[in-house]
Amino acid sequence: MWRVACGVLAGLVLIHLGGLAQLAILTGSISGAARLATWPFLLGDVLKLVILVPVLTRLTPTIRARL
Repeated sequence: MWRVACGVLAGLVLIHLGGLAQLAILTGSISGAARLATWPFLLGDVLKLVILVPVLTRLTPTIRARL
């Protein structure tokens, strides 16, 4: 379960960093970009992570068996 959580969290961090970098270039301010692009979506993304990790942990053996 911890491996899945770390993988999903790493993906989430990469997505947010990419969006933050792009908006920082457009706005010229990292703090403004974080306020517009990261903070409003962070709570929803963390909630999705909390729901997704147990589901993925339970489904991974079934999916691997079919591959």
